[in-house]
Amino acid sequence: METTILLARHEEQVKEIITSDGEKRLWLLGKRWVDTGLQIDVAVSSPAERCQRTVTSILKGYGRVIPVTTDQRLAYIPLDPLSPPGFKEALVKKTEQQFGSYTDVNAAKTIIANSEFHLNMMRRAYTGAQCMQEVVIFNQGKTVLMCSHGGASLIEPAVRVLCGFSGLTVLDVADEIIGSGEYFTLVFDEKGNLTRHQWHRRLLG
Repeated sequence: METTILLARHEEQVKEIITSDGEKRLWLLGKRWVDTGLQIDVAVSSPAERCQRTVTSILKGYGRVIPVTTDQRLAYIPLDPLSPPGFKEALVKKTEQQFGSYTDVNAAKTIIANSEFHLNMMRRAYTGAQCMQEVVIFNQGKTVLMCSHGGASLIEPAVRVLCGFSGLTVLDVADEIIGSGEYFTLVFDEKGNLTRHQWHRRLLG
């Protein structure tokens, strides 16, 4: 019995409020899903308001009432509380040296490319992957809408964990998720093993 997770990054936002363009994209995504006959059974979100608003906006387009829960394991965790002293400063310096400026996308690329940062971030990845597998176990045969944080924050490294760190060349550039990404389709078997995945680029209008 297969279980599917539709895994999305939160839409672009300003102070936790989704932008008007983001609202439109999310509504169209939900509408596209219902028009194609896609059945969504439950939704699980990061507790962050931007993620919960993303789920709400998708479901508005979907036009059906779906139970929604939150899971702390999908949350965004700032670098500092999990990091050794000086980690953030070192990350900023390394990112500026490599890319000329510190942005979320450039920082994510730096983390992925440098082992001294990568180990720290992978702790989140295993937590996120475990959450997804547990959601699968408790929702056998269903389709789950899930929303979390992109780039190196959770989605990108968590999917790497689920795939055994292979066959993911599309994920080598973090702005695939932050800049052009819409969602993943992740299909699991009854034991919570990821059997196949597909990356969907953002469609506009």
